[in-house]
Amino acid sequence: MSTKALLHSLWLGAVATILGVVLEPALKVVSWQMLGELPLGYKELHRTLLAVGLPSDLAIKIPSTIIYTGPTLAICLAAYVCLVRWFPGEPAVTRCRKCRQVLQELSEARCPECGEAI
Repeated sequence: MSTKALLHSLWLGAVATILGVVLEPALKVVSWQMLGELPLGYKELHRTLLAVGLPSDLAIKIPSTIIYTGPTLAICLAAYVCLVRWFPGEPAVTRCRKCRQVLQELSEARCPECGEAI
């Protein structure tokens, strides 16, 4: 993979991650409004963590992280797939191993520059 292709993939991944992080709070609000209360299992997990002796702030953060990490990762993955389809990188170019000449539309299986067999 060329450096340019790697950078292209990294930028698409960064944009997808930012979209997932930005959309995650909206996901929480929409899901809580649809359910009308906390997500299923949230209260039970919160009580269990408090019973184990975890501080209350961690007992609140851990269930939220567990419940929303999956959907956030799904948003990131979907965004990455869409970005890769909408903004494809440059097509791969075949080059000669010896002189690095671009090999396109050849009439024979040899490099036109140096004569290297392909």
